[in-house]
Amino acid sequence: MGILKEVCIITSDEILQSLKSKKAILMIVAYLLLMYLGLKLGSFLEILSIFFTESRRAFSLYLPYYISMFLLPMFSVFISYDAISEEKHSKSIKYLVGRANRASVIVGKYMGAIALSTTIIFVAYVMATIYLYFKLKEVMIYSSFISWFYMSLYAACIISICVLVSTMTKNPNSSLNFSIVALVLSLIVLNPLWPAWLTSISPLYYAKDALGFLSNGESLARGILALGGYIIVCISAAIIYFRRCDL
Repeated sequence: MGILKEVCIITSDEILQSLKSKKAILMIVAYLLLMYLGLKLGSFLEILSIFFTESRRAFSLYLPYYISMFLLPMFSVFISYDAISEEKHSKSIKYLVGRANRASVIVGKYMGAIALSTTIIFVAYVMATIYLYFKLKEVMIYSSFISWFYMSLYAACIISICVLVSTMTKNPNSSLNFSIVALVLSLIVLNPLWPAWLTSISPLYYAKDALGFLSNGESLARGILALGGYIIVCISAAIIYFRRCDL
């Protein structure tokens, strides 16, 4: 069986398993509900617009982006922290690697989580676009598409880190704990008192780049390259480790 076919089979199986999982369904409902509540409460949050944009209208337009920026890290952790460690803990990983290349397992598991997160973010932005149309009488298809694309990449970066952590741990509890630690450390280094080179190490540092593109026409290249680089490094490291580890 070819590697591409193996990846497709594992990805589709991962998506189906996610749709049957109570944890995944709970996370999906929670994310969409929090997005909806954030939009409904946006009129109260608009007072914060002075810290982000030049007008309350601009804050309303980009409110879905702000909500996603803060919700997605934890959402991404909870849908991917046990991608490999759960299989190790249940011993099903031996059956899986006996039927597929180890690299295919990592990539397939990763793509399954990406498919789930990208779809949920898409649904959230469709909901947000409809809401903003009735609120502001503006069709925000372009900005919603850019936000969806960039937030999907942002989530994909965090998921890649969680998949690496999951590959290196033996059970889901350890994976969750270390994933949260990695997320907290990413937040800590964002402290403006730290040197610029250190803060730029955190993937969360690039979360707002799409806002600069939408509001001021700033280039998205930096954020795309940084987040894409994180993904390549983390998934490559996960594959290398998984190929060498004893199961």
